[in-house]
Parts: sequence; C-alpha cells; structure tokens
Amino acid sequence: MTKSNRIGLLLLGVALLATLMRPPIAIVGPLLGQITNTYQLDSVMIAVLNSLPLLCFGLGAFLAPKLERQLGMRTLVIAISILLTLSIGVRGWTGEALFIAGTLVLSICISLANVLLPTLVRMLFPNRIALVTGLYVTVMAVSASLSALAAVPSAELFDSWQVALSLWSLPGFFAIAIWVGMRGSLAAKPAQKPVQDRANTASEAASAQVRRTSVYRQARAWLLVAFFAIQSLGFYAVLGWLAPALVAAGMSEVDAGATLALATGVGIPLGLVTSSLLHRVRSVGLLNLTASALALAGLALFAALITTGWPNLTQVQKLSLVVPATLLLSLGQAVTFPIALSLISMKAASDAQTTQLSSMAQGLGYSFAFVGSFAIGFLGTEFGFPVSFGVLSLLTLIQLWLSWMVARPGQLSA
Repeated sequence: MTKSNRIGLLLLGVALLATLMRPPIAIVGPLLGQITNTYQLDSVMIAVLNSLPLLCFGLGAFLAPKLERQLGMRTLVIAISILLTLSIGVRGWTGEALFIAGTLVLSICISLANVLLPTLVRMLFPNRIALVTGLYVTVMAVSASLSALAAVPSAELFDSWQVALSLWSLPGFFAIAIWVGMRGSLAAKPAQKPVQDRANTASEAASAQVRRTSVYRQARAWLLVAFFAIQSLGFYAVLGWLAPALVAAGMSEVDAGATLALATGVGIPLGLVTSSLLHRVRSVGLLNLTASALALAGLALFAALITTGWPNLTQVQKLSLVVPATLLLSLGQAVTFPIALSLISMKAASDAQTTQLSSMAQGLGYSFAFVGSFAIGFLGTEFGFPVSFGVLSLLTLIQLWLSWMVARPGQLSA
C-alpha cells in the first residue's frame, strides 16, 4: 500500500469514527415523543434518557487516559468502534431496558472517543494536526445536524423510529473494517526505560511539580471549568431539549427537527474558521464575549417563542422569532465551543498542565452539564419548557461574564 493510500484510509477512519459520535445524541430530541409513547416514560426517565450522555462524558474524561495506558490505543479504538456500532444499531429494538443500556454503552464510548481523538490525530498525523482536527470536528457537527434533520422524515419513511436510529450505525461497520485493517498503524512505540535512580529522581521531581502547579488550586482554572460547563450545558440542552420544547409549543415534529438541525448546523463554517484563526485574533475575550451574547440572544428568542406558543403567532411573528433565534444561537455556540477547547491549551503553562486542565475542565464540566441538562428536561416536562429555557437563559447570562474573565491575558501558575 502506498503512503498516500495509507494516509487516506486513516483519514477516512477518523472521519467515520467522528460520524458515530453525535447523531446518536442529536437524533433523540426530534424523536423523543415517539420514544416516550412507545416506552411510556415518565418525566424523570425522559430527563435521564436525554441527559445520560453528559454524565458519561464527564466520567470518560477521567477514565480515557487510564484505559489508553492499560489497553493501548489500537485495542481501544477498535473496541470503541465495535461497541458504538452495535449499541447504535440495536438499542431501540427490544424494550426500554435495552434502550437505556444501549444509550449508556454508546455514551461511554463517545466520551472515551472525545478524549482520545486528539491523541489519535497527533499520533497518526503529526504534521497535519490542525487540518485533521478541523475535519473531524466539522464531521461531528455536520452529522449531528443531518441526523436531527432526517430523524422524523426517516422514521415516517420506514414507519419506525427504531430504523431511523439504527441507520446511523452503518458508518461504523466501515470504520471497524478500516481500523482492523490498519491496526498496525495504531501500535504505540514502547518507551525506553531510564536508569532506576534517574527514574526515582524524576518521579520525585514530577510529584513536587504537580503539587506546586495543581490546577485544582488555581482560581483561573475554576473559572475555565465554569465557562466550559455552562457552554457545554447550553449546547447539549439545545441538542436534547429544543425539539421537544418546540413540539410542546405547537410546532410539528418535522419542523422542530429542521429547526434543531439549523440551530446546530448554520454556525459550522464560522466555528471551523474560528478554530483555524483563533491564534491571530487580537482580543479572544472580546470575541468570546460577543459570541456568548449572540447565544444568549438566540436562547432568549426561543424562550419567547416557546412561552407564546407556535399557534398563537402570525406568520410574520414566526419568521421574526425563528430565523433570528436560529442564526444567533447557532453562530454563538459554534464560536464559543472551539474557544473553550482552545483556552485549555492557551492558559496552561506546560504540556503536563494542559492534560491536567483538560481532564479537569471536561470531567467536571460535563458532569455539571449532566446535572444541568437533567434539570432543564425535568423542569420542562413537569412545569413547562418556558420555565426551563428561562433558567437556561439565566445560566447563559453568567456565561457572558465568564467569557470575558477566562480570556484575560496570562496563564496558570507553572
């Protein structure tokens, strides 16, 4: 096999793995009414179902490095691809228990892939890290939007929401074939063992350094965790609850799914540009503040629409609310997400501190987002979605302040 063919297959493998990482979550919102009717879920189970992935994302941020050390990248990537494919394919077919179990398995796999993909890209494409990272982030965003857009139409076409869910397992079979065939490229090089006394000295020095530089003891790190947490909560609350909220407000399932697709997809090009040009921006804080303000404005407009009720609006009022809300929310969230990830690297003082800060931000941030997303869903199903989207807007107002604070000049203490 030529080098170019090998690189092409590995690139395809990364893209196919990325294709499995967002549709299983994004597709549930538009189909939540049908799933609820099938399994007769109560408000607590509905909130758990839509929030479970975020809990796993938090756990995965802490577990992934340990599993990678124990199993190796090759075994882990193949196992993730197989488990993701199977859980996406079968979770809707044999009852409520399997649906919850399948959601749990795929969520854990996605959480591990979230953490491992940057390392995988660095390993396979050391000279093309920015390009390949932009590729897989874009693939995740596009596939999430497509799954939301196609959810209800495909369920109607096949007269089965289970088929609509299972269709997104198909890319996984190709991913498995590629990773198994290219498994030699995933073999990690064994590290050379140093002389014992040098190892002890280095270990002692490293331990002392960790104690001095622990990110858990630095206020700036906690501000970054808070920003990452609220930004993640905003994105996944929209992904999981916007479509059900719009349906509850009187919009059709098809239109609600299309609105969600646009709300998660319109800003993709801007997010990609932000990722590639962020190092050239004169004031990251101003950009972050502006993007958070856009997201807040979009959420506030959606809250107004949900509170008023879709049937109670004239055609002009519908357009004047839906179009600006979708554009503002999509653009705002598309820009704040790459900034949140980039700030982890920008504010850390070393490679080791970057890993520590990333684990802290993602682990605690996604855990908070799980609790918040559960609360948003429970409030919506019990007391009405105007209440839950009002709360979400208030949290995004806090994000507005954090967006400036976390981007101030300077790094964490070394």
